[in-house]
Amino acid sequence: MTNQSQAASTSSLPPDNILQDGSYQQNNRGDGSKLEEEVPLQEHVEPLILFRNVCPTDLTQIYSLEKASYPPDEAASRKQIQYRQHHAATFFRCAVLIKQDRPDKDLQQDLIPSNTTREESLDEPRARSLSNFVGDSSSSTLISKDFNAVSSNTISTHAEDNRNSLNGLGEIVGYICATRCHTFDEDAMKSHDPTGKLLAIHSVVVAEKYRNRGIGKKMMLNYLDAVEKMMKKHSGRVNGRLKHPIEKVVLITKMQNVSFYLNVGFSILGKSKICHGKEPWYDCELNVASVQNVSEKEQKYECWIMDSFAVPHCSGCLGNSGNFGYAHDSTGVSLSVDASPKAVRTLERGTGNPAAVVMIHNDRQIETEASDGENEEIQQEFDPVLEQNQIWMKLVAREFNLSETAFIWKKLSGVGVEYGIRFYTCDGTEVNLCGHATLAAASAVFEKLSQEGKRDLSVAFYAKRDVLKAKPATGGSGSGKIIMEFPTKKTVLFENGSDDEIGAKRMIKNSLFSSHNDDDFDAVICQIGLDEGGDDLVVEITMDAFLALPASENVDFSFMKAYDGYKRGIIVCCVVPEDMKKNGERADFFSRFFGPKVGINEDPVTGSAHCILGPYFGRKLRKDYVVGMQKSERGGVVECTMVEDGVMRISGSVVKAVSGHLYL
Repeated sequence: MTNQSQAASTSSLPPDNILQDGSYQQNNRGDGSKLEEEVPLQEHVEPLILFRNVCPTDLTQIYSLEKASYPPDEAASRKQIQYRQHHAATFFRCAVLIKQDRPDKDLQQDLIPSNTTREESLDEPRARSLSNFVGDSSSSTLISKDFNAVSSNTISTHAEDNRNSLNGLGEIVGYICATRCHTFDEDAMKSHDPTGKLLAIHSVVVAEKYRNRGIGKKMMLNYLDAVEKMMKKHSGRVNGRLKHPIEKVVLITKMQNVSFYLNVGFSILGKSKICHGKEPWYDCELNVASVQNVSEKEQKYECWIMDSFAVPHCSGCLGNSGNFGYAHDSTGVSLSVDASPKAVRTLERGTGNPAAVVMIHNDRQIETEASDGENEEIQQEFDPVLEQNQIWMKLVAREFNLSETAFIWKKLSGVGVEYGIRFYTCDGTEVNLCGHATLAAASAVFEKLSQEGKRDLSVAFYAKRDVLKAKPATGGSGSGKIIMEFPTKKTVLFENGSDDEIGAKRMIKNSLFSSHNDDDFDAVICQIGLDEGGDDLVVEITMDAFLALPASENVDFSFMKAYDGYKRGIIVCCVVPEDMKKNGERADFFSRFFGPKVGINEDPVTGSAHCILGPYFGRKLRKDYVVGMQKSERGGVVECTMVEDGVMRISGSVVKAVSGHLYL
């Protein structure tokens, strides 16, 4: 794991150690002693440099090189090195010096000649156990006996192989380690994200006595070649093992090392925001996406558009308190419908709140390398926190252009039917909770379960802050009435004459009652408050004032946007008087929801708002079960049942409007 000092250690010591004045530093003392004198080699020895992945048994040597090569405030700790090898072993490679002082027949058991292909070598019995090796003249180096010349023929392992009979043999003379991340900053480099689009190099090290001999350049070129091989695909099948492409290799370096990285293909972007000590650092990057030639498999996701909290067209829709039904005339005002036990339940078309649901399948397989060197394949759960996933969800939500789009995916660690869920509005804003989108998501899940022959199941959705539970009301699944468990929210009422009340009243008057004089407007307001989270402003008004509210196109939303007394929306509501209930009105309260701050001028039906309205009117009316009618142009019915302190049930009907596949 990277700390602040280690983030800055990227290549702080140049592999070839070229100083700013063009001289060469032979060791940390800078005494200019000659390498030939430090490393006497016998005439008959022809050492071989092997490039391979680092394995756990190498870490002692690696840590010693790290300490010797970096200042204490820049060197990685032993724990950080172990973390990188364990979690990002694929990107932890080393250069190993092998002196050919063993009998030739022993070496032949371990090495495949550089002019032999992988396929040819498998035909030879002596090489069958070493199929990890590939002779590759472009990525490996044979160092001559005097170490001053570098030839082009050597041995290199596949980047994805971390097991071979040479691990533990020879002397590690250099290494490069990196982790993946989505943003190139100190925090992102503290951990390894296998889906990261950036490969951030932490350390490039060549042992002091082997510097200035071309090893650093060859090691870096081999490293980049290994990354490119992992990225390539052949005939639709992955030749490497990266299921999430790497777009860029990034690092920071000091000025004296800039020429080294320019020579191996990096671009210098300028001074880095990561700064340690007096010397400035410089950001470097190498774009590898252009050479990958990766043709991604076409992705498609199941999707639906559901009308949540749809209005019953006729009676037969049973609530906890009996039968009720609604129909709408051309003015949008609800009319009571006679209840009949024999009536067939239907739902009014074009009512309720449409929400899109996108089901994301966890079908991407990620291969990792365990600490023992064994490859293991795991299934990776969709991560809604990753920047690229958030960008995609915003794009999809804007494409649907509905008040809410819910994204759901199966929880891999879940017991029972458990899904993750996130909510985005039509302008790409993420919200923490959305009732009607949860209802739509539950309907989609129950439809899938029904197709699999599974019924009478409940589903738990793990939202950003809460766990939301849902189940079919009558054991059915697919479109129909669904019961959800939601957390309740208390309303904190403003004190009469307080600054909060005065400011809220001014905003409401200018937005909705601009034609009223002050005296008439004061008679309109019953109570004003804010939910305990500060998200929604609750404004209770009289029934007469509610019925006189302007249509959405005549509301002045500029005052609502400018008012800073809430975060999400404004709920305008009223109690249904007894005379209307005696005439057949089954709703206990009416409401409208305005959310210009989150890109929704008026929401057709807002389930999450009833987490506030249910308890509010339940206490006011002294009832455990209340029915709300949201009086938008489309209209919707929400049934609220108080279960226990902090928990309530919200029930509503769902109509499937659209189903298909998303290809974005």
